[in-house]
Amino acid sequence: MGRDCPFELPPFAALPRMRELLGAWNSWRGDDITPLRSEVKLSDIDNFLSHTMLFDMEIPDRIHCRYVGSVFHEIYGQDFTGQNYLDVTASKDRVIRAKRLFATANQPCIAVWAVKGEQGHGGLPSATGVSMPVRPDDPRKPMQLMHVVVQLGEIVFSDLANQEKRDNVQLSFRFSLIDIGAGVPEVS
Repeated sequence: MGRDCPFELPPFAALPRMRELLGAWNSWRGDDITPLRSEVKLSDIDNFLSHTMLFDMEIPDRIHCRYVGSVFHEIYGQDFTGQNYLDVTASKDRVIRAKRLFATANQPCIAVWAVKGEQGHGGLPSATGVSMPVRPDDPRKPMQLMHVVVQLGEIVFSDLANQEKRDNVQLSFRFSLIDIGAGVPEVS
């Protein structure tokens, strides 16, 4: 890919693959704040697609899962495509998840985040990722977010295969917003 990442990242997110992905996203946007969906070149990030979700940011209580990569199917034992992402979020975490994701899409800005792994048999791996805003080509459509796991801890697929489906996607314990030229909102 060979594109530079112009953003200052917090230490937990300053990973070579994160810089690679953000370099691609930055090249798609050119001189704009965010890229248009038609400017996104999936061939630039083909090695990330299995770890990607694409959300339509419809209304504060509805985040439509337009695309969900295969690694999420393997980890969670289900396909979230077509579902409301907030429906697969623990009820105690829904308000903060919605605030975070809508702040990222609406400002717009980039969010980097990390999720703690679960220890023990069948536990979830730790993960570090990024959420990047994408403008729809049709201005009547909602903003989109590309939500990508950039670094994933070891997955023991045999453990995952022997478990029930997971009902909730874990909320990140680290979350930082990155200014892309429009500032960053306050998110508690």
